[in-house]
Amino acid sequence: IGYPHLLQRLRGAELSSLLASLADQQDGALFSVDVNGVSPHTHSDGVLGPALWAVDLLHANLEEARIMAGLGWDGAADYGDDEPVPGAPAVAVNRTPTSSQPRDPTSSQPHDAAAVQPPVPPDAEGALPELRRIAGRMHRRGVAIVAVTLGSRGAFASVHPEQARLQRVTQLHRATAGWCGT
Repeated sequence: IGYPHLLQRLRGAELSSLLASLADQQDGALFSVDVNGVSPHTHSDGVLGPALWAVDLLHANLEEARIMAGLGWDGAADYGDDEPVPGAPAVAVNRTPTSSQPRDPTSSQPHDAAAVQPPVPPDAEGALPELRRIAGRMHRRGVAIVAVTLGSRGAFASVHPEQARLQRVTQLHRATAGWCGT
């Protein structure tokens, strides 16, 4: 399911009802939600909150994930629960830069969006504490797997620490059982 922040009729209770109905019709169905259009102006807990219990895979970029976790677009604000999920595994993947020259974040070149984007640590590993915090908040709301893309810096994925959450969906449990706690 894509872009509930942009689709007025596919939010909150309506999204939750749709996922419940689909789960009743198709035992073992996997539910993936990809967000777009998340901003401080478009996000409230009512957009996704009621449906997070059913989301098996939630995908967002770092800024969107920060907002949904209550940290604000730049990670500076904090409106949410800060307790980590004990034992929550996480993996950060760094990509090798495509250029032999590092990107200059102060560049005024039109193709360099770093000057207008919120701060992102220079590598995915530098962002791990914040990413684990974001994932922990989503896991506590019921999301099984949280995937956060970091642009040219790679990606982050975190799997819910409790196998019981993964067992709700047989396919997900088979595919990820060995990931828990690693």
